[in-house]
Amino acid sequence: MASPYPLEGLLRAPYELTSAAAAAAAAALVTVAPGAFALPPWGALATAGTLAALACWRMRQAWRLARYRAGLWATAPLRLRAGALPAACRGIYLGRGFRWSTRHTQRWYEFLRDPVASRPPRQDVSWWHQFRADASSLGAVPAALQVLARRAVGGSVDDQAQAGGTAALHGVEPREADIFLNSSERVGHMLVLGTTRSGKTRLLEILAAQDIRRGDVVIVVDPKGDVGILRRLWLEACRCGREQEFYFLHLGYPELSARYNPLGSFTRVSEVADRVAQGVAGSGESDVFRQFIWHFVHITTQALVTLGERPTYRSIRHYLMQDLDALLLRYLDHVLARDQPAQDWRAHPPPPGAEVSGVPGELRARSELAWRALRLYRHRNLRDETAEALIELVAHPRQHFEKLSASGKPLLGKLTAGKVGELISPNYAHCADTRPVIDWNSIIGGSGIVYVGLDALASQAVARAVGTAMFADLTSVAARVYKRGIDDGQSTHAPQRTLSIHADEFSDLIGEEFIPMVNKAGGAGFQVVAYTQTAADIEARVGSPARARQVAGNFNSRICLRVVDEQTARAFTDRLGDSYIASSTVISRAVDARPPMTGQDFYTHSEDRLANERVAVLRPSDLGQLPRGHAFALVNGGQLYKLRIPLIDDEGEPGQELTIEDIARLCAQTAPHRPNASGTSHADV
Repeated sequence: MASPYPLEGLLRAPYELTSAAAAAAAAALVTVAPGAFALPPWGALATAGTLAALACWRMRQAWRLARYRAGLWATAPLRLRAGALPAACRGIYLGRGFRWSTRHTQRWYEFLRDPVASRPPRQDVSWWHQFRADASSLGAVPAALQVLARRAVGGSVDDQAQAGGTAALHGVEPREADIFLNSSERVGHMLVLGTTRSGKTRLLEILAAQDIRRGDVVIVVDPKGDVGILRRLWLEACRCGREQEFYFLHLGYPELSARYNPLGSFTRVSEVADRVAQGVAGSGESDVFRQFIWHFVHITTQALVTLGERPTYRSIRHYLMQDLDALLLRYLDHVLARDQPAQDWRAHPPPPGAEVSGVPGELRARSELAWRALRLYRHRNLRDETAEALIELVAHPRQHFEKLSASGKPLLGKLTAGKVGELISPNYAHCADTRPVIDWNSIIGGSGIVYVGLDALASQAVARAVGTAMFADLTSVAARVYKRGIDDGQSTHAPQRTLSIHADEFSDLIGEEFIPMVNKAGGAGFQVVAYTQTAADIEARVGSPARARQVAGNFNSRICLRVVDEQTARAFTDRLGDSYIASSTVISRAVDARPPMTGQDFYTHSEDRLANERVAVLRPSDLGQLPRGHAFALVNGGQLYKLRIPLIDDEGEPGQELTIEDIARLCAQTAPHRPNASGTSHADV
């Protein structure tokens, strides 16, 4: 098989069978009748042994050819027991495969050019009919050997039909090994591309299970709410004894879910306004409405933080739609309380002659106390930036205020309605609610495992708003950890922890803060694995091809499963460049004219010409032919690997009957044995 000749000829018929049969027959004759060859007994034995060894050697060569050819049409599915994942000390296990080289490009193009080898076996015939079809092109004995080789490969026509694609992309290398991603490469983040039902979820399960085993902080964001992912995370946490570190957050099951305030933790007050405004549609001329929502939320948050109240979606919606005057009154009361002569202002009438300029007179009809507090605030000549901003908002013409704020009301209405509103706008003072309130500072400090189900099928707008706010929150945490360390604000020193984030359908989750998180959060121990279908999903979300390339450019490692979008496939294959393969040209001619003065009646000429041909290592169309669960990976510094991603075999494993409700209840039972993860915000007002 190994030869310096550039053309291996692996798709030819196994002609070695002829010499193997001849050597075996000769060995039999020498053994049976040594006298016919005038050989003494010891000579006959030596000769027969040599001939038998030659027959075995040639048979082995024929077998390798048949096995190689059999692997081109079917590949056995790779299954792995949940407890049999390779040790994490070798790196991150990706599956089984091989490093793709020029040799494999040569074999792939040879397969494409061979009309016999590239013709798949029929799925509607018996093995006997398939044997007869092979015998017509290979011969009876090679066809029989081919049948045995197909059985040895382990793949069947039915398995390949279910997986789809072209098995030859993996069959060009019969020898495969376990493939690992270097642990040091994880902080460079990983992008997984693949169309629907190509194996992204199964890869997520494999990677997340290994992160749990290593003791990482694991956050899995699942917009769809796949019960298979949740079950795998829970069973893996139980297997590692980390069930008390597991948190269940699901917008579709608010009565069983932990609570989470996406606006409750921040380093700057402006971050809250960024998170809310991200969910508000606005571009071009309509961007003025989004900017107004940002300004309103920013001022409201400043006031709430100064008053010692943690902002929530519900509090912001309340003041935006109903009672901004009440917030102004509360804040002015706070400002006046710091002024000694004005502390008892409620018990005394306002001073005569106090003027309130720039504020509509109807404020007095809406809130007499706010009017009195505002007059005293002006009379005392007090100055407070937040108070002035609130007064400016109240003084805004009511109709114009309603028009500018109308773009944010539908979103806030969805985020605050029903039990989902209670889930993401938790009442911290409600002691009867035993559901834990989580925040990322405490999750990281406690080495938690969090499953986040966004229930996007029920409400895409809510899932997208919560998802983008969550990533913005994580970016804020990364900035704090990067600057101050993980133990900032803690009573004891905390060790450095690795935070592994798995974001399925991440194009629905990214916002302005996602780019700095993947760009700069590696120093804080953040490692992101993002899963999406096409590059167009990213572009549609961020709004421009340049920003889409900026997002994708922050992922050092890429795994590409089957993709049908040409732009997505081309973005992957363009990074591979070109390669040179050998091509053969056969030239044969005969001349029957008699050359003069030569004494020849005719002559013939035959030659084989070898030439190097420049081709793409992989074509974009090749990625669309990958079977389900197969992938190409650019990892470990740009090395190209062909992978088979394993399917975790759960048959007979306890817990396979668990539903989402069962896991949520089991997770809630461990809540009394673990600390509540509600922490404090880190705000620089």
